[in-house]
Amino acid sequence: MLGGIQPGPLERYLREVFGGRGDDGLLQRFQLAVWPDGAGPWRHVDRWPDAAARARVVEIFQRLNTLEPGAVGAEELTPEERPFLRFEAEAQELFDGWRAALEHRLRAEEDHPVLLSHLAKYRSLMPSLALIVHLIDGVDAGTSGPVSCAAVAQAAAWCEFLAAHARRLYAAVTDSARVAAALLATRLAAGRLASPFSAREVYRQEWTGLTEPRVVQGALECLEELGWIRSEAFRPPDGGRPTVRFHLNPRLRADGHTRSRARRVRPRGAPKPLQ
Repeated sequence: MLGGIQPGPLERYLREVFGGRGDDGLLQRFQLAVWPDGAGPWRHVDRWPDAAARARVVEIFQRLNTLEPGAVGAEELTPEERPFLRFEAEAQELFDGWRAALEHRLRAEEDHPVLLSHLAKYRSLMPSLALIVHLIDGVDAGTSGPVSCAAVAQAAAWCEFLAAHARRLYAAVTDSARVAAALLATRLAAGRLASPFSAREVYRQEWTGLTEPRVVQGALECLEELGWIRSEAFRPPDGGRPTVRFHLNPRLRADGHTRSRARRVRPRGAPKPLQ
């Protein structure tokens, strides 16, 4: 299955699933999902596709489609069971070490549960990728035998690459403070709150992603660490309950250039430090 989804709908889906309806396990099954970087500067390219590379890929696909298990040395325990390939000795040792590191990571529970649920499926993803890589190399070069160490190493590198993208994929759930900080930074840069202000004034605005006191507090802490705001204890003159007020960094109001630059904070990314 090959497809794509825009960041907005994906984020709404994540918030609905993990915020109320529960984890249905659907997204974790898209193991090869990636979160692309920005397109960068545009560059005009006008050239023919690499016809030789395309023909080679099509030929490999056709060979895989008609592949006979015996041609690659697959073992068959009984006629009813699916033929299989084992790891060669060095490849098995590499896989065992990789699997041990993954299991320790899952049990350490240092990451968000939704991310751990995704990474847990790498137990089968890694050997699956290793087999695919090995078979591609086999039909391309005409080799056969157990899954090679090179194929396992390539599969492990793929998993590291995909794990980094999984973190970005689940950022709306796993890093809510960073996302909320970016949302709040956009409002502050646009002058939507007067300085000083309180946390209560923020979540009473009912801005998307900034309606829960806990989330707002995390966003405020993040922005203070980055120098966007400064907290100050405030005791009302009438002796009322002490509160915390937040003062905007003067640079946000210094000139239009600073404010214009601050407005370019992207909701899904962390705001830049402002000293």
